[in-house]
Amino acid sequence: MQLIIRGHGTDVTAPLRDYAEKKIGKLEEYFGNIQKAEVTLDVRKIENQFRNQVAEVTVWMAGKIVRATDGASDMYAAIDQVFQKVERQIEKHKEKLVHESRRTSEKVKGKIREMFKENIKPKEPVGPVIVKVKRFALTPISPEEAAQEMETLGHDFFMFLNSKTNEVNTIYRRSSGNYGLIEPELQ
Repeated sequence: MQLIIRGHGTDVTAPLRDYAEKKIGKLEEYFGNIQKAEVTLDVRKIENQFRNQVAEVTVWMAGKIVRATDGASDMYAAIDQVFQKVERQIEKHKEKLVHESRRTSEKVKGKIREMFKENIKPKEPVGPVIVKVKRFALTPISPEEAAQEMETLGHDFFMFLNSKTNEVNTIYRRSSGNYGLIEPELQ
């Protein structure tokens, strides 16, 4: 986020600049899509001494500009008050975006439900599809015989019925050149 701090009718001291940067920098925690923030600190000559120190903040976000102004008797207090106003506006904007995205997703879900009710299948598959099914008889053999059979067929893995445990196992070739054995564990 680009942050610009200016003084109008007053000099912006280093501690005041640091405080404004720290405070306004917190806005990125609420909404990460802030491109630029501009802070103007102004001392106005008005009769109300409790509001003559004025802080104005303008924030440019994706699709929206937020602006707030507030005054106090102290510039630090004015920055705090204007920060709260901008924070509320950004939170409202964020809630609105979340609400809109939820409403849109609910519409999509509704259309999908209608398709399933009408038994209409989507035109294109959503993910990978099983294109081939291979069936073979499982005869009891040892893991060593399964490794020989896998090498004979030139496959990277081989499923077999283990003659010792009478369970379906899979033997596979590891990247090191050795073999691995997968045994099921019932829970």
